[in-house]
Amino acid sequence: AYEIYQCDWSSDVCSSDLGRLIKDESMLKDLAINSGDYIVAEEAIERINNQDFLKLIALEAGFAHTRMVAVKKVKDENFLMEIARSDTNLLVRGGAIHCLNSMENLECLLLLNDTDLKNDIEERITYLHELYV
Repeated sequence: AYEIYQCDWSSDVCSSDLGRLIKDESMLKDLAINSGDYIVAEEAIERINNQDFLKLIALEAGFAHTRMVAVKKVKDENFLMEIARSDTNLLVRGGAIHCLNSMENLECLLLLNDTDLKNDIEERITYLHELYV
């Protein structure tokens, strides 16, 4: 026979609350990289401002969605360009392209003749052209 205990469920912490409860950005980075739940990882990334941590997540997280969310917070144009040129996942590469602000970098990407991302690159160029003209 099994004995049933009275439980106080109000003290339980849902995994989706972890990103909001943790304050240390290093711990949030580790949570984003290692979490098996992309929603938890995304909540952790939202609270990270350290650019080096965001770059690590963009390179090391297991889920492409998590990596793309981190890429979208990175401000380093050279890093974004490298991701746009060489990442193996189209979602992550597309995220990097949509964060690039240099027309020169975007035009360089067009010269690579990457048919998978040509539309993304052209959309970004059009957006920036309309923004600055």
